[in-house]
Amino acid sequence: MNHKYLYIAFVAILFLSTSPLFGQENSDEFEPNKWSMQLNFQHQDLLFDLGFGQLSIAHDVKIRPFYTLELYRYKQTKNPNRRLFALAELGYYNNLYHNRWLSLKLGVGSEYQIGNFFISSRIQGGLANVKSADIQYIYKEGKWIVSEETRLITKDLLISPRIDIGYRIRNNNHPIDIVINYQMTFYFSPVLEINIPYHGYGVGVRYGF
Repeated sequence: MNHKYLYIAFVAILFLSTSPLFGQENSDEFEPNKWSMQLNFQHQDLLFDLGFGQLSIAHDVKIRPFYTLELYRYKQTKNPNRRLFALAELGYYNNLYHNRWLSLKLGVGSEYQIGNFFISSRIQGGLANVKSADIQYIYKEGKWIVSEETRLITKDLLISPRIDIGYRIRNNNHPIDIVINYQMTFYFSPVLEINIPYHGYGVGVRYGF
């Protein structure tokens, strides 16, 4: 798959999300919320087909789910349509024939509101507790048996830029938003000495308080 156009679109959205063109008047009559929580579901996979996974060659898995729960803290800027935020993200990724990880990331970003629509960009980084999901076998007493001991468990570094585009379906002191998002994740394993690019896209629901 040619990812050239995906890169171009991603960079363009990042540029637009920091553009002063988004500095329009905000007619929101409600007090902006200072906190929110967001639940996301993404399909996440290797950015390029690197051929990882013994069984994935024979069994093409369509969905490799990545679940995240995020907590946001906002700070309003002089522009009424723009606010900055810090966030913490807890994530679980299950790539059936490659690896599974439980991750914790922290990040910062900015968000622009245009009516009921908004766009946000952020950069996140953190650690993941990663276990190989590839089935490994050893030959013992004349039989091939599954060996749990050969599955590495490592603590690896994740860095993820992400774009969210959303729409507010309930606009009051406890707003609810639906969100679509796209992210790239750069996965660094000091133990295995490899750097692997991932990308993910999905949907989310956000609740403000």
